[in-house]
Amino acid sequence: MITRAVFEEQVRQALVHLYDYERLRDLPLGRWLRAEPGYTGKGTLHQMLLDAIQALRPPAGTPPTAPAWRTYQILFYRFAQGMGVGEVASQLGFGERHFRRQQARAIRLLANWLWEHYHIDEVEGPAPGEAEDVGQQADVNANLAWIERERTPQQVSLNEVMPGVVKVLNRLLTAQGVRFALDLPTDLPPLSIHRSALRQILVSTLSYAVGLVPGGSVEVQCRSLDTVVVLRIAVRAREGALPPVAADGDALAIPCRLLAMHSGSLSVAPDGQGGLTIDVRVPVSRRLPVLIVDDNPDTARLFARYLADSRYHPVVARSGQEALALAPEVEPRAIVLDVMMPAQDGWEVLSLLKAHPRLERIPVIVATILTDRELALSLGAAEFLHKPVSQTALLSALDRLVE
Repeated sequence: MITRAVFEEQVRQALVHLYDYERLRDLPLGRWLRAEPGYTGKGTLHQMLLDAIQALRPPAGTPPTAPAWRTYQILFYRFAQGMGVGEVASQLGFGERHFRRQQARAIRLLANWLWEHYHIDEVEGPAPGEAEDVGQQADVNANLAWIERERTPQQVSLNEVMPGVVKVLNRLLTAQGVRFALDLPTDLPPLSIHRSALRQILVSTLSYAVGLVPGGSVEVQCRSLDTVVVLRIAVRAREGALPPVAADGDALAIPCRLLAMHSGSLSVAPDGQGGLTIDVRVPVSRRLPVLIVDDNPDTARLFARYLADSRYHPVVARSGQEALALAPEVEPRAIVLDVMMPAQDGWEVLSLLKAHPRLERIPVIVATILTDRELALSLGAAEFLHKPVSQTALLSALDRLVE
């Protein structure tokens, strides 16, 4: 029997390869949907997916801000039109991480429509070999789903993570007789990635490299460029040349996906001397200033603590007057604004911010014990949070608003 998780993964792969006939032809999804052979034309898998996307187009009269329009636009522009993630995210006004979450939701809705429309629960399940392949892929996606759901990557020190990685590899290095060398500068900037993801990327990539060269050597050098840290892994056999290796092969598929989730990358190339060079690029964390405006020092400290391990750097103003003086200097990427403050309340501060030519575009999150959500939005607030505010709620709001 075909499970919904397996079916959804097949739909995702088919959308990604919608204009690649060779890959599309090999997917079991075509058989499950009883598609006609060929690439284009009525009844082919390609056309069935395009028709399914059109089936999710909202009817005339649906408000343009309705979630149904967002689902359709993501599917249409991203897959039917073949536009890139960054291009579609920018067009729809999303940050890239938020867009990827919305894209996953849109694919799930499309898969649900196909499931119901083509009565997939009545279709015979995958063949034995097929079942193993698609089942394993669904398991991989399930195991990586927690990263997709996370709102904000952590600030991670490579110098802190690497010793644990080497400790994990020690037995493998000894068993394979591989010489390992590590050149790790002490002044590397923090990385914008989840700690667990970085650890898994390094363990998987390095263990793969070690497995390629029993009796050989693996040398790692790290250097910081402007926006990324590059880990260059030199892999050399004891004798002879290594065969070519694809960066998107099965062994490196998970590290590649983890890196892609964090705007990083992995590449493999021959070194010209019979060995291989694996480059792992991880983005550097640039902490973005967020202005916290609250006269209550306990609340300000709490919000600053919420942001401590995130990509956001808190700057605190204890009054509206201080906030209006600080904002042009700090140029915050967002402002978290209390309402009930002495001398100048949050409503007045919000109005002044929106009237200021240099500050009017900064998104403002109103965080208050009051319940005046509609008033806040009407005055130009981008988000409204009712106190007490959780760390998840604050980080989620910032991630929706800040690139």
